[in-house]
Amino acid sequence: MPTTYTARIPRDDVTFGDRRLEQLFAAVRTKGRFVRLFEHYVPEQPRSSATLPYESWLGVNYKIEFTCDMKRSELHSFGIQLQTGEIRERFHDLLLTKKLTPRLPAHVYITPDRIALPRAVLFLEEYIGDKIAAYDHTWAEEAQLRLAEELIRVGDYYEPPLKAAEPDKRAEIEAQYANRRNEIDWQYRPRVQISVINCGLFHFPAVNGPMS
Repeated sequence: MPTTYTARIPRDDVTFGDRRLEQLFAAVRTKGRFVRLFEHYVPEQPRSSATLPYESWLGVNYKIEFTCDMKRSELHSFGIQLQTGEIRERFHDLLLTKKLTPRLPAHVYITPDRIALPRAVLFLEEYIGDKIAAYDHTWAEEAQLRLAEELIRVGDYYEPPLKAAEPDKRAEIEAQYANRRNEIDWQYRPRVQISVINCGLFHFPAVNGPMS
């Protein structure tokens, strides 16, 4: 009776915190940060042999962090049309309604962009800046007050020993005082940090664009 051999399939058992799993996550983040996709569009009535124009959108997903001694973050998805400069919020929600493919559909051509990608990114950054400027920034004012209070408290702690310190000990205490002030400033000073999670170029039929 012939012997049946079963090939051994290599397998890695990983759990959260494993270095191997972190490497997999890092590879996904690196290779999945940019995509280029086309809408799979089927017209309601058969078309002639003429080609169909597609328009281009740059879509970017941002993470906005509001940081002081407390922290909160928001996720925003924006799309900008590379011919008109129109900007649309919640762009990711729109993509979920589309059937997308990485391959250029047959009988399709991409209309030339009027806005270069670096300029489109600049437009999005200006749009986000205006959006954040319209927020209620009471949180930042309150953080500044807490920062001032902490600096006063630390000063009250270090200044008496500084005045009484021997000359050979004074430099050490001054260094500790400066380090503590820097730590408090970093912890309490309000700041807004904006980072790109991922982005992509998305092409839609000009006759049935995303606003339709």
